[in-house]
Amino acid sequence: MPFRQFPSNHPFYQEHSQQYMQYLLGMNSIIDAISRAAPGTQQSTIQSLLTKLKINGEPSTDRDQYLQYACELTVAGYLCRLHEANGYDYEYPGNSGKNVDSSLEINGVRFNVEVKCPNPKREAGQHLDRSLNLRTHGRIVDFDYLRENTNLLAQALDLDFTTTRNSDHNIKEALIDAANKFPRPVTDNQLNCVVLCADDGDSLQHYYHCLFGAEGLFTDKSFHNPMDYAEVDAVILTNLRHRHDRYLSSSKLSNPWLFESAFSLIVCNTSRPARESNNLRALKGLIPNYNDSFIGYRVPGDAPPDVLDGIKLAYYVSEKVPQLDSTCFDS
Repeated sequence: MPFRQFPSNHPFYQEHSQQYMQYLLGMNSIIDAISRAAPGTQQSTIQSLLTKLKINGEPSTDRDQYLQYACELTVAGYLCRLHEANGYDYEYPGNSGKNVDSSLEINGVRFNVEVKCPNPKREAGQHLDRSLNLRTHGRIVDFDYLRENTNLLAQALDLDFTTTRNSDHNIKEALIDAANKFPRPVTDNQLNCVVLCADDGDSLQHYYHCLFGAEGLFTDKSFHNPMDYAEVDAVILTNLRHRHDRYLSSSKLSNPWLFESAFSLIVCNTSRPARESNNLRALKGLIPNYNDSFIGYRVPGDAPPDVLDGIKLAYYVSEKVPQLDSTCFDS
């Protein structure tokens, strides 16, 4: 197989350092693995992947677009390598002529997987040492009042004031788009999963709040009609975007092309219609995850339980994950 490299106008192009060459080796391995497993001719699949990654065809400097495809192919590469899969399909035919990113069948159950990078933008100056940042655990009715008073507090403490924009609209659109792609009818022999690729622990915590915080999408008081994404059985929260985005500037991250080396937390869409629950257990056995460790983790301190729960994921990523795998996050 030829060795594929980024053109000089690619957002990830660098001079040929050892770190850069390792990244290209991982990418080439993924391309070869998917092209061997995907239906159709191997060469046509390779050309499609190279076009997505902007290695050939029309050039692009869109870093976010590249990260979306890199995350999608990282998940696909892991799934197509699973030896127990009876059949793996890349871009599996779905609903209304749309394709699902990846699909595989194991023990008579078909797992359909869509990968999304909602990518909420951070505001300028956010998370600086001299900044007071306001972020809510979901949607708060009196947010304007809360923001005004927090701004007054910041002024009194001589701090810059910033807010983290709630990205639950991005998450909602990702879930709806994926739900519209999953094959119909949805049966007990099918599990539909959306992989939401985030950045650091703070980003993962925010995504979690979008699902389970106030008026969260996976709560009984969701701000949006849950029937619009009822076909989604589960979500995998992962730091895949972080690992690709930071790898070339990091001295500690392991190979970002290995999904099994990423942080993953599997959560269930509790508002979906009742379907076969064993499939969710099978998904947890299929995708390496931190679920058991996270569930048993307790944030230290004597703050009220709801306060501790509100920071649990970010605190877990910061304090516990480095003890389990020091190469999972960059910081």
